[in-house]
Amino acid sequence: MRLIGRTVRAMLHASELVVHDGREELARHERLIAKGGCRLDLDHYLEALARKPGALPGATALDQARSAGRFPPVHDAWWAAAVKAHGERDGTRALIEVLLLGRHLPHEHLVTGLAAALTTAEITSCVSGLRP
Repeated sequence: MRLIGRTVRAMLHASELVVHDGREELARHERLIAKGGCRLDLDHYLEALARKPGALPGATALDQARSAGRFPPVHDAWWAAAVKAHGERDGTRALIEVLLLGRHLPHEHLVTGLAAALTTAEITSCVSGLRP
């Protein structure tokens, strides 16, 4: 939101696209070689999905995250447990909160936290994010 109306600099390299605002790097993405190709980053949609969690199960960005290994089976297992414990909407919202934690934690720590949380009786985003 902070960049609406601002001009940013996009640099297209042989294997990646890099976007800068002044000296700050805003984004770095793998370049798609195929004409008309599309790659969606699930992280870019998390705030919108938090408002409309029912859109997550059929989201193309979720399918692409699974294919890329960024949404491994432990995520699905935790999500299923959260839905069972809290219902479809609130369980999915809890998953989205966990995915938002991924902006501040290394991916492997998030995966470890989800796996550890599955062994406890409490399935909450707080428990998952705080486990080592």
